[in-house]
Amino acid sequence: MVKLIGSLAVGAMLVVSCASTALLSSGSPTPSAGAASPAADLRTHLNLLMSEHVFIVAKLSSAANAGRKTQFSSYAGLLATNGSDLVDLMTRSIGDSGGRAFATAWAEGNAFAVDYVIAAATHDVAAKQATLTSEANAYTTSLADYLTSHARMESESAAQQAAGEAGGIRAVIDDQAAGDFAKAYSDLHAAYQHAASLGDAMGIAIAHQFPDRLPGDPTLASVVHRTTLDSLLQERSMLTTMAAESVVGGASKEQGPAGSALAQSSSTVAGELGAIFGATVGAGAQTELGSQDTACLAYAAATTDAQRQAVLATLRDVSAPRLAGIFQGHGAQKLDFAAQAVATVQVVEAQRSKSSDQVAPLDRSAAQLLVEIGEILTGGTAPQQVD
Repeated sequence: MVKLIGSLAVGAMLVVSCASTALLSSGSPTPSAGAASPAADLRTHLNLLMSEHVFIVAKLSSAANAGRKTQFSSYAGLLATNGSDLVDLMTRSIGDSGGRAFATAWAEGNAFAVDYVIAAATHDVAAKQATLTSEANAYTTSLADYLTSHARMESESAAQQAAGEAGGIRAVIDDQAAGDFAKAYSDLHAAYQHAASLGDAMGIAIAHQFPDRLPGDPTLASVVHRTTLDSLLQERSMLTTMAAESVVGGASKEQGPAGSALAQSSSTVAGELGAIFGATVGAGAQTELGSQDTACLAYAAATTDAQRQAVLATLRDVSAPRLAGIFQGHGAQKLDFAAQAVATVQVVEAQRSKSSDQVAPLDRSAAQLLVEIGEILTGGTAPQQVD
């Protein structure tokens, strides 16, 4: 596996540095109570992209540890796309010079992340230490400087945020390489939350700097609910496919922690839905999301086409309408949980094939479909993938 993963490093970095971007655009659902505004959009999109980055690196690391070459390359491509999306968003928000500065810092971070994944997967202690030293001297310093100059953070806070972003990702990579999956999923959640909160802070600070370009109040309660729900839904989707991968790949030691993390994620989503729409919606969501989790993992475990088709039919034709029905009066006719279930199944099939270079784009698409449901529910402006 050392030779295999080592051979991927150069190719991965070429992809990370050169890939074109699939930009986020905006749909136009009916806004509510200030949840949709340019300032709110920036906060929401930064939250989602910064936190998505954590899962991409974690899935890149998982592929490296398992020696899944095609999947590794696919997530390396998505890592590049995520970076390009972030750079484009920053450039449109703060201008070309600020965008270029962010691009430089973020590219350094992605390069170090890939190097660290390779070193951890191959148990190369010297390479890990070299990457740590270089990262501390370059990426975390560059990111902290950027946060100070463009997000107007105090220098001490900026340094802590940059170190926390890099350190959180490293912890997940180390846990995965060590096979400590209970800790890996705990650290993954912590790193995800840190990245989301950093995206929030950056979005708020930039919106306040450029009120003419980015009108609206990104700190309204409706915006907080929007960003929180969207972020939780993205995390749930990414955890669903990660847990499914542990089943498809026969990673028995990972399956328990992955399933527990997914269950906790669904419970947290239900709690946020309850906070927005009331206890009845929250309780109904808790039940139906749990049923979906069980069905998705059953699909991953199914060994025949007949079994898979039966589970898919339940997800698409029974569970999805029930879940949408919980939100009667809140745009339930627009909530296409069926399409999202089908998209999730497509990810599992790509995982099962072990040769699909589309697994990462499909993974992102499934998450985006769930986020779009959150956008409809909270009156936001849904980020959509552009071909």
